[in-house]
Amino acid sequence: MRAGYSTTGLESVVCDVGSVTTRAGFGGEDAPRVACPSAVGFFAGDDGTERSVVEMDALGWAQPSLLVRALHSARHDELDALNLRLVQHCFDRLGADPAEHALLLTEPPGASAAARRRLVTQLFETLGVPALCVCKTVELVAIASGRTTALVLDIGGTSTAAAVIEGCMSPHAQQSKVGSLTVVSDFFRNQLQGMGHGLEPACVALKRRNPRGGASSPAISRGGVVSHAPRLWNRRFCLAHEAFEVLGRASHTEFWMSRAEYDEHGASLAAQKGTHAFA
Repeated sequence: MRAGYSTTGLESVVCDVGSVTTRAGFGGEDAPRVACPSAVGFFAGDDGTERSVVEMDALGWAQPSLLVRALHSARHDELDALNLRLVQHCFDRLGADPAEHALLLTEPPGASAAARRRLVTQLFETLGVPALCVCKTVELVAIASGRTTALVLDIGGTSTAAAVIEGCMSPHAQQSKVGSLTVVSDFFRNQLQGMGHGLEPACVALKRRNPRGGASSPAISRGGVVSHAPRLWNRRFCLAHEAFEVLGRASHTEFWMSRAEYDEHGASLAAQKGTHAFA
């Protein structure tokens, strides 16, 4: 029989490792406490051992052998180490002991089952978290919007369109493309203008004759949640808000994977946990 796990009385940590920005905070709070670039700098210490640093001030050190690896441009064999280092940094910035907090971690829609198993193994074996849930970003968007079935368009460092059915992303109904936000926003602007819809700029930069049309939309929609112009600064926190909302309803044994379950069934059990609990 599988050992259930309840997070009652245990504070949970939410960590959203994006291709450009990493966000983290405690479950139930209004906004993440940590927001940093998804990049890690590696350099040789005085004793010759390899050291790593995160955050912009650390990445700007005048280290002669500093090698910066950004998550969005990293090689396939570097992703596991970069993800783990960014999660460790989030716990350090939060002042939290990984062994005392359940962890809700996001993963991109295109992440494979093998990558999830490797990540789960690292988090349990290296960090020693007592409970873990790994959710795809599009699943969190749909659940936080009050839907278990939805078509989600996630525009970030990588633009993804995916279908979420009964709380789970369909692996055969998702497409991703690496592209800048400018290209995507210009495409939608041209589509709207072709339909006869005029766009008024929300703001205009001084001494700039032709403001970019992609900044002219007064509202941004994602997963059914609309953020109006005065709140555009909070866009970098939007997915973390969705994760916090889901986490507030997620004290289910079907949602969390405990260390006892990991020891008994292995990392592959993580595929049966998560947003399946909301289906």
